[in-house]
Amino acid sequence: MGQYNMLQMCTAKRGWLAGILGYSMPAVGVPDGLKDLVVTYVQYMIKSEYINTLGMVREKWGTEALGRWKEHSGITIDNKFVGAELHEGIVIWHFATDIFLAERQTKIKDEDKQHRIVEEVQALSNHMMFLLFKQPDMLPGLAQNKLYQWTKRSLATQWMDIISNNDPVSGSDLNLASALYQRKLTGPRVQNFLLSLAEELIDINNALQLVYEVWADFLIYTANRCSRESHAKKLNSGSEFTTLVWLMTDHLQQVADNNLIYAPSE
Repeated sequence: MGQYNMLQMCTAKRGWLAGILGYSMPAVGVPDGLKDLVVTYVQYMIKSEYINTLGMVREKWGTEALGRWKEHSGITIDNKFVGAELHEGIVIWHFATDIFLAERQTKIKDEDKQHRIVEEVQALSNHMMFLLFKQPDMLPGLAQNKLYQWTKRSLATQWMDIISNNDPVSGSDLNLASALYQRKLTGPRVQNFLLSLAEELIDINNALQLVYEVWADFLIYTANRCSRESHAKKLNSGSEFTTLVWLMTDHLQQVADNNLIYAPSE
């Protein structure tokens, strides 16, 4: 899974080599927990008819997860936070996820499962940002490079202000996340949205699992709506897992159409 984190990019000390090659992060293997979640999620979406008989996801990215959490847990997060376009939603949830994890890291229980989920959520968030920045052809809809550039420019400027003022939070991407939250640093519309979303997530019990499922929803929608041509062209480019999710969704839909759907444990 290709990885890209905008907060790390904004705070990285870039030498001449980085300036030539550009900021990058090493790819990571697909966590087993993420594989299990995606399979279970796709089966649920098919059974609940969120995926139609043509194999297409019916609803916008993220809305199924948010709707289910509202119905089952009484947790309401406005659908405006998924963005008017998929690209906008990825930017909002990517930053909100980093801020949420930075602020909640001391509150997360010292259990292997909790730390594993944190790592998987971070990897999935970074992967979706990787697709937006490095492989935009994998995302359905028109590329929104200006949105990314505006947000990056605003964050980089605010980070330089923090450093120049000898602010004690300077020193890491997590501290930039904390600075954005603690100082309520406003900026473009997207930045204001992501701060509002982060505030809501921080106040929600079990928000870690909610965030995980929203990102899984984003991934499944992206894989499902990406063109076959892009899937074929981008093999061996860091986006292979997205293609595997697309193929798996199509396979499980065909199985369901033949009344052969079975539980993963069988």
